[in-house]
Amino acid sequence: MRAAVVQVGVKIAKSVVVNTGAVVDHDCTLNDFCHVGPGAVLCGGVLLEQNVYVGANATLFPGVRVGVGTIIGAGAIVKNDVSASS
Repeated sequence: MRAAVVQVGVKIAKSVVVNTGAVVDHDCTLNDFCHVGPGAVLCGGVLLEQNVYVGANATLFPGVRVGVGTIIGAGAIVKNDVSASS
């Protein structure tokens, strides 16, 4: 989307949305059916497993792993790994 930034080494799988103004920094992996909301920031080395939604203006710290089917709320600051939703 417009004004999104996707840096070097990022891996993007099928049906992924990187929305307006989002930043996906170096060496992140976005697996199938992920959505990165407007203005969200994924610092380096973040791993989104399948079907993850990252809300608008959320920030994920470097190296964070987010499990399958997880929803990260708008404006959240995520410093640690998040387990898959059940």
